[in-house]
Amino acid sequence: MKILIYLGSESYNHPPVHMGKIIGQATKADIHLLIVVPKDGHLENGQAVADQAALDLNGLSPQIFIKQGRSSAIIQEALDQEEYQ
Repeated sequence: MKILIYLGSESYNHPPVHMGKIIGQATKADIHLLIVVPKDGHLENGQAVADQAALDLNGLSPQIFIKQGRSSAIIQEALDQEEYQ
């Protein structure tokens, strides 16, 4: 089982990460964390969000992907490449 958690890079949002952690622990799922930085945004912001999420997902070893561009296109690309539950 694979879970995709999407986060924007402008501010950190705890609820989806905490929910992903609960589900990941219960199902032993692989967690992929997708952080999207706007085209004119700063990759450092995405890294800061990734660092905070990794702390919140402590013990689950998520795969973290930081991409820059349009959220909808990047999310669709991720869904096309992998099968997520």
